[in-house]
Amino acid sequence: MDIRFRPFPYKGGLGLSGAEGARDNALFVEYLKSQHGDLADHVYLTSDAVATVAAAFEHGVILIAGTGSSCRVLLNDGRVFGVGGWGHQIGDGGSAFWIAMRAIRMIFDEDDGMEIPHESTQKIRELLLEYFNIEDKVDILEHLYSKFQKSKVALFTKELAKRAFIPVPIRTILQYFFSYRYRRSCSKQVILRLLGFVHAVQGTWIPKVNIYRPSTSSAIGAAVMVAQQAGISIPHPNCASLLETINFY
Repeated sequence: MDIRFRPFPYKGGLGLSGAEGARDNALFVEYLKSQHGDLADHVYLTSDAVATVAAAFEHGVILIAGTGSSCRVLLNDGRVFGVGGWGHQIGDGGSAFWIAMRAIRMIFDEDDGMEIPHESTQKIRELLLEYFNIEDKVDILEHLYSKFQKSKVALFTKELAKRAFIPVPIRTILQYFFSYRYRRSCSKQVILRLLGFVHAVQGTWIPKVNIYRPSTSSAIGAAVMVAQQAGISIPHPNCASLLETINFY
């Protein structure tokens, strides 16, 4: 059936990576309406991070730490606030790319006399040459500029987690991100304590934190949000599984 003659109107919800700016989102939606208005009579665009929250809860917080990193909070009135998520040039603190670059930068800073590491960097140097298949540390510049691939640089963190001599707490954190075995056996509360999360929250007004894993596609969240924007009331799916609860008082 030709969608131009459909018996009921369609709503289009989109949760896309990088859809963070209200101005650009509005321009994109207007373009869809003007050029492809037969697809849907109502379109809503948000970021994939916000859509992931909406798929799990009516309001909540999402923390992302992969190749990049970001934090977004969706309030029950639909407003969104966040920290990070602006890409490797500006932020992405705590991400795999950020960790890899700190390791590489430490080698250069040590040789330039800018930093004296607390531990030997010899193993990191060896892994750097091996992973990037280079003969000298200076050769890494080609991989960071003319042949730059963010995902490849980020995966250097995986090699550090598996093989480098890193102090045990830090190595445990890295392996937790990259090893399925650690995800099953390593206490998430221990990981959070090592990251300073619990220390930062203790003494605040927050009585407890529930940690959930999304159990469905962020597309569900985008659908929920466009329905809300269109004034359509639908039951919220609440698609998330509880991983752990941390009580503070």
